[in-house]
Order: sequence, then structure tokens, then C-alpha cells
Amino acid sequence: MNFTVLVHEDEDGGYWGECLELPGCVSQGESLDEMDRNIREAIELVLEVKAEDGEDLQSLMPTEPVFGDDPRVRRWVIQVALPQPSSV
Repeated sequence: MNFTVLVHEDEDGGYWGECLELPGCVSQGESLDEMDRNIREAIELVLEVKAEDGEDLQSLMPTEPVFGDDPRVRRWVIQVALPQPSSV
């Protein structure tokens, strides 16, 4: 499943990202690569919790963000596999 991440350049250095389809799912990193790894991990963890809680992950809807003029904000699309339902 694809998730939209807004990547922000921090004024003090580094980057932070927020996943639009999963409000509150944010992460940061000193480099874009580190932020990418961290936000992917954060998305995967949120999805695992939602799956454990019995939420329908297929119903997550992509979001079309509205962009301003800030060149320090980038839009990334990250593909993450949905967790498999447990057979317990």
C-alpha cells in the first residue's frame, strides 16, 4: 500500500516526516536516508497496532495534500506492505 509522507527540512538540520494517512505517525532523521528508514519503521509499527486492534487496513484512504510555497517540504510516496492477519 502506498502512503504519502510530507518531508520537512528542519531549520536546525535534519529532516522530519509525517504520514498523511496515519495522523500522528511522524519520525525524523539527520539525513534523508535516515528519516526514510525511520518513517517506514513508524508506519509499519502503526499498521501492526491497528491490525492487532482489528482495524480494517484496506480502508485506509490515500490523501491528496495541499502544498504551499515552502521549498523545504517535499512529498514522498512510500510503499509499505500491510501486515498479515494473525491466525490466532
